Amino acid sequence: MAKLVDPLYAARALLGYAACAKLNDILALNGLQSKTGCGAQAVDMYLEGRYDELRDYCVSDTVLTFELLDREVVYWVCGLAYKALSRGLWVKV
Repeated sequence: MAKLVDPLYAARALLGYAACAKLNDILALNGLQSKTGCGAQAVDMYLEGRYDELRDYCVSDTVLTFELLDREVVYWVCGLAYKALSRGLWVKV
């Protein structure tokens, strides 16, 4: 089984410093809905046994990330924009 890679970590290899952006900021630049929480809250949810809430948070993050990366053009911080040539292959526009 192949290991899954967080697309925002993969973006760092392509964008360097410009990749250091919060998912919520990138979602807003692209007119998408905001996240339902933050990663620090996820740890608390787990430690407090709020597993259903944690699952919902993780699923929501996954769906939002997919919706972002499934767009034809993704607007990024610092005025950057990237166009999808194919799924997973992007070029700067």
